[in-house]
Amino acid sequence: MGVGNILLRDEGIGPYLLRELKTMSLPGNVELVDAGIATFSLVYLLEGRKKIIIVDAAKGGEKPGSIYRLLPEQIETEKNSPFSLHDIGLMDILMTKREKTHNLVIIGVEPEKIGWGTEISLCLKKRIPRIIEVIMEEIGCLGEKE
Repeated sequence: MGVGNILLRDEGIGPYLLRELKTMSLPGNVELVDAGIATFSLVYLLEGRKKIIIVDAAKGGEKPGSIYRLLPEQIETEKNSPFSLHDIGLMDILMTKREKTHNLVIIGVEPEKIGWGTEISLCLKKRIPRIIEVIMEEIGCLGEKE
């Protein structure tokens, strides 16, 4: 699931990565969902899933392009959490259904540029292959073809 605003450059890394993943051969049981900025709709999307991988921009204080693998219990649920770039934190929404987050992993990517524009920064573009590798490892199909 890609989360983010495609009009704010690196904030749109989640949907940007989904477009890349759609060009790849993935196992039939993998569903790609562009949640955009509609974080309230995430709760119903958790229903009936074996595993959920959310890709989003995350400010963790590391250098741009850094990749974080986060579990729900590792993230503060406060509005000003360092990992949230949204007015209503992603984790605030997810914690409304705490029992459904046991199978959830967040792949956060440290942004370089947040501001008006539809292209992600060159720094993040260069990290796309590694981010995809991390996602593929998470779904357990690195190197596998359907």
